[in-house]
Amino acid sequence: MTVAILEQIRNHLSGLRQEASDTQRLVVLTPDHSRPSKLDRIEDERLVWTNFDQLVDAAESILARDHGSAEQSLEIPPNERHSSFENSFASSTRRTS
Repeated sequence: MTVAILEQIRNHLSGLRQEASDTQRLVVLTPDHSRPSKLDRIEDERLVWTNFDQLVDAAESILARDHGSAEQSLEIPPNERHSSFENSFASSTRRTS
């Protein structure tokens, strides 16, 4: 990894919005088996490294899941609706000492 590549990564990071740093990431993808140590020169939590093998593993894992529909994943089963509401209400009204 050359100095020019590190500078390019810094330039890409500067293009991300600072106020959205908790949701924005710059993914650096390399064929290396471990994170290149030169990436440690860039101290930015938005920088994420991965390699091709990890990317393929992640994609295969996602594709192997049975996701169902978006509506099903957000739905609370009828037998849990009442207790779910009670639990969230109770925790929001508890007094702290």
